[in-house]
Amino acid sequence: MAEDPLAPYRAQLTDPRHETLTEQLLAWSLRHCTCHRGVSWHASGAFWAASFERHCAPADTAAWESLLGAKYIVFFWCQDDGSRSELVALADQLRSRRPIRAGELGIFYEALLSDMRAHGLETARVEAGIADTCAAEVAEPHQDVRTMTPEQFHTQRLATIATTPYIDCRRAARGLPAPDEEHRVEQAVEATYIANDLASLDKEIAAGATEPVTSNLVRFHAARTGQDLRTAITHAANRYNHLVTALRNAPPGPLTTILASIVDGSLQCQVDLSTTRYPGSTHRLSLLQLVGASM
Repeated sequence: MAEDPLAPYRAQLTDPRHETLTEQLLAWSLRHCTCHRGVSWHASGAFWAASFERHCAPADTAAWESLLGAKYIVFFWCQDDGSRSELVALADQLRSRRPIRAGELGIFYEALLSDMRAHGLETARVEAGIADTCAAEVAEPHQDVRTMTPEQFHTQRLATIATTPYIDCRRAARGLPAPDEEHRVEQAVEATYIANDLASLDKEIAAGATEPVTSNLVRFHAARTGQDLRTAITHAANRYNHLVTALRNAPPGPLTTILASIVDGSLQCQVDLSTTRYPGSTHRLSLLQLVGASM
C-alpha cells in the first residue's frame, strides 16, 4: 500500500472540509508539478495553504471559492519557499509582458489564472498584485538596513507578504468592485505582515544571514533604532492592535468582512502552527488582539 503523503498532517486536519481541501490542493499541486522537491514538499504546502484558507475564509464561503483562494496560497508557497531562479524569471517575464516560461512557478501561475477564468472571474488585479509581489521579493535580499527608510520597508513588506492578491482573489469571487478606500485594505495587509513577522522571528534569527533584516519588521525596527528585540516586539504589537482597532471601527460591508476574516484568520492559523511552522511564537502572538473580539 502506497504511503500517504499527508500522514504527518492528518491529526491536524480538524474537520472533513479541511481534510478535503488539503487533499484537493495536493492533487492540484502534483498535477502541475515539474520540480524535484518530492511529494512531501507539496504535501506540506497543501496542508499549510488549506489551514490558512480554513481560518481566513468568511463563514459563508462556498467550497469552490475556498479552493480558489487556497490555490493562490499554494502558488505563493511555491513563490516564497520554492526556486529562486524561477521567481526571478517570473518577475522578469511579468514585468516585460513576455510569455511565461518560469518552470513550475510559472505553471502554477497560469493554472491559477486559468481556474479563475473558468469561473468567469476577472484576473487583472490579481495579475498586477502578483507582479508587484514577485518584483518586491526579487529586490528584498538586496536592500540595506542602513539606508532603507521605514516608509520604504512598509511599501516593500506590503508587497512581499502577498496578501493583496489573496484579497483580490476573494473580491473577484464575490464580484466586489475595487474599494473606494484602499487604505482599509492597506491596514489589513499591514496587520498580516506584522503578525507574520512576530510569528517567524525566532526562525529568521536562527537562519542568520540567509534571512535579510529588511524582511521582518521587528528585526528592521531594532536595527534602525538600536532598541533591543523586546522593545521592538512591543512596538510591533502596539501597531498591530492599533490597526485592529481601526478595522473594528470600519463601516460594515462585504469588504470589511473579508478583511476582518483574513486578519483574524492569519493570526489564528499562526497560533495553531506555533509549535511547528512558527516555533517559539506563542507569547508574542498572545499580545495581538482579534478584530472580531468586540464585533
